[in-house]
Amino acid sequence: MPANKIARIEERLLKGYSENYNITRYHGAGGIVAEAEYHVSESGYVFFRKAQTWTADSDEYVFFVEEQRLTADIAEEYVRHAYDEGIRRIDIENRKHHMCTRVVVVFLCNDIDEEAGRYIRKCSLRRDFCFALKGWMEVHVAAAVLGEKGDMVICNRAAKETGKFIESVLEQHSLASV
Repeated sequence: MPANKIARIEERLLKGYSENYNITRYHGAGGIVAEAEYHVSESGYVFFRKAQTWTADSDEYVFFVEEQRLTADIAEEYVRHAYDEGIRRIDIENRKHHMCTRVVVVFLCNDIDEEAGRYIRKCSLRRDFCFALKGWMEVHVAAAVLGEKGDMVICNRAAKETGKFIESVLEQHSLASV
């Protein structure tokens, strides 16, 4: 039954992200179950589009991870994987207008260790490229704990907006199941 709840929350989260993100799903139980990608390019110009004054590219990569019980070791492993994957996908040497990349890890679990909760709250990974002249990358981490005692969301400082979105999905789910 709890795995069903994780699957329903996962579906609602992916539905919310699918409006603006490209979604890739992976089949199998546990681990990274889906990814969402978002790319945007902005520019400013004077009078004519050919007279561009600036251009900035931003990316966001969201990794949805399903674990029955989240421990600090498991959380750290997935966050490190997402960080490495973000660095690989940026390809900063060949990107002329990179501004920022956000790498987001969303854990969906039934139970969480106290140590894992501390790790998520304290997680602060950020990398500047060429003293931020070529942009930066930061890691956002959030966990939706769908336990028997009730649902809760834990996130690091960078992931406050992601945490609010997950909380809204959980609220909608609890209202729909009443």
